Amino acid sequence: MRRISIFLSLLFCINLSWAQVNDQKVSDYLKKTLAFSLEQKETRLAQWRGKYSRTQDKDTENLIELLGYQPPDFLVGIAEISAFLYQKTGEIEYAKTTRDLLVSLEGYREYFPERFRHRVEYKNGVPVVNWFRTLPRFCECFWKTKDAGVYSKKDIEKIKESVAASVDVIFAFPEWGAMNRAMLRAESFTAAYITFPDHPHAKKWKKMAEILANDSIGKWEIEDAQIYHPVWLRPYINYLDMTGKTHLFQSPVMKFYFDYFVSLLAPHGNIPEF
Repeated sequence: MRRISIFLSLLFCINLSWAQVNDQKVSDYLKKTLAFSLEQKETRLAQWRGKYSRTQDKDTENLIELLGYQPPDFLVGIAEISAFLYQKTGEIEYAKTTRDLLVSLEGYREYFPERFRHRVEYKNGVPVVNWFRTLPRFCECFWKTKDAGVYSKKDIEKIKESVAASVDVIFAFPEWGAMNRAMLRAESFTAAYITFPDHPHAKKWKKMAEILANDSIGKWEIEDAQIYHPVWLRPYINYLDMTGKTHLFQSPVMKFYFDYFVSLLAPHGNIPEF
């Protein structure tokens, strides 16, 4: 019995040591990635500016016309790394990096194409980040660093306006139903009202989030392609986490979907296309 206890203790220590080493490798990798991303930031911004500051070939112009204004969302990706590292290490420089990135984003609207001013989605303002997937990440970066003491009142006002300008565009084109596009919109509205519940539009954001999510929560989805199941499920899960409705993970419908997705996994770990 004593030998078994010693063996189990040794095994625990080995596992703990491996986890610590692995965790350190992740941190080192993220620090290098952050340094590289910040080093490349101006180059990537120059490429982004080029899309809106010079005449493009016809295909590129048509694509820009179709997609509309696309902010430099990659800056939020960099902020995600620094916000995570601040949360993990407590080092204030990472919080400052996150702040600088988030606050800077509103200034890039100067490159917004004038020919888009007439479009209905921009009648109430120009988005700072794309509401589609990026806005919740923008908000999360702020959540992770807002208590670091690095944001001035002016910084917070800029971020508040950035969130509002980025989410209000959804009112021009909401989509309904138990599908990914409705849940992605609900996720963005929810992130906005949780971040700034005192904003004059917060009640509208919350209400629209509930309306759009209602078609999916605890119900069957209508997605019929392998690639779109996770695009619907990810914002669904994040919505439940943000609203504190995680008990719904235990619902019969969610149990079915979790089992269903596992059963679709091929031996190599992917889900075949269908």
